Amino acid sequence: MKRMKTVLILGLVMGMLFVNGQSLFAAKKNIELTYWTSMGQHPKFNKWMEDLGKELTKTYPYVKGVKIIAVPYEGYEAKYLSAMEGKVGAPDMFNGMVYDWAGAHDFCDSMPEYLVKNIEEHTVPAVRKLGVWDGKMYGVPGSTATGSSFMMLYINTDMLEEAGMDPNNYPETIDELLDFAKKLTKRDASGKVVRAGYAIRYSGNPTGITEKFLPFLHTFGGRMMSPDRKRASGYINSSESVEALQFFTDLVNKYRVSSLEIGSPAASFGHKLAAMIFREGWVVGWLRDNAPNLRYKIYPLPTYREKVGVGALFTWTDLVYKYGPNKEESWKYLELVWNNCLGGVIIDGGAPPPWKEDLNCSYMINRPDREATTEMMSRASSPNYGYIGAHLTEVASIMADAIGDSLYLKKTPKTALDEAAVKVDALLME
Repeated sequence: MKRMKTVLILGLVMGMLFVNGQSLFAAKKNIELTYWTSMGQHPKFNKWMEDLGKELTKTYPYVKGVKIIAVPYEGYEAKYLSAMEGKVGAPDMFNGMVYDWAGAHDFCDSMPEYLVKNIEEHTVPAVRKLGVWDGKMYGVPGSTATGSSFMMLYINTDMLEEAGMDPNNYPETIDELLDFAKKLTKRDASGKVVRAGYAIRYSGNPTGITEKFLPFLHTFGGRMMSPDRKRASGYINSSESVEALQFFTDLVNKYRVSSLEIGSPAASFGHKLAAMIFREGWVVGWLRDNAPNLRYKIYPLPTYREKVGVGALFTWTDLVYKYGPNKEESWKYLELVWNNCLGGVIIDGGAPPPWKEDLNCSYMINRPDREATTEMMSRASSPNYGYIGAHLTEVASIMADAIGDSLYLKKTPKTALDEAAVKVDALLME
């Protein structure tokens, strides 16, 4: 009887060491972790992450590296969703937003406690909330997270000098922004804007369209929804919100200092088709690589009624797929990314570092956004973080439709926002 029990136990142990007819050792032999990212505009950063994957072999000899796969940004959500729902061909890790992938969908592995403590100790307040959903931390905020966690004002200094303006002066208020834009705009003989004084976001990802409008909404005193996220009526269509969208629309149709034809703000600024834009810190690296001769300066966002501080709808973090076979190895890899970030290795990607230790490093001190970043972080947080919830993507899409309807004069700002309020209210009640 005792011998039979021993044989049974040995059989169970041997069975546990085999998966689908293969030993665990064989199953874990020569595996390559996969990391999906929609950040194709950061090729140096992505190459650095792939190279770092080779370091993982020191801890897990059977891991031969990490393959970084850049998924096209337009439509990346659909590809992510298809792979993760089907659990076939899904990545081990991915770059995404927690409210989508841990909130709206249950696809994220919760972070090991040792890494949670590390993040709480080292991150700047601006990015600490980015990886949290419903009280749990799921995401490691990377360098691009800080680079996309708030916007600042970019100004082409050559254009200022050409217009006879002081290149060391900048608009501190929305009224001054409009004045600058009027002086910096160029039009052809037909009156068409060929160089925008200020470039707006009018196309592309709906969340991006909405996020680029929010600095105006918030400084005018408007909001997308109530602080408890239970209703939009009285907020998204308040008099302040309508006033903000009217001003935004007037930039194109009344003052004619913006255009709906010159392309995205970053590209138009880099190609000298726009004198001023609101963009995030990662654009410093993009301009370095794509417009190296461009002369520009960066300043804090201008103010109307309220100062706009740090906040984002794009809460990019590095996440681990909940149903993947290599979760332990994936978290260890993200720990490597984390530790190398602290050493400043990641900064070649062009974004400001998210770690407190690096805010005063020589790289950051010499960046053109150093003073603006410091000022923005000293301000109260933007309302953006209060919008983060399971339906944020849908809310942002509804808001983007209202913005588009107003910009293209299909509806008045008030009508567009009144209709948006009804739609968002219905969504938040679900």
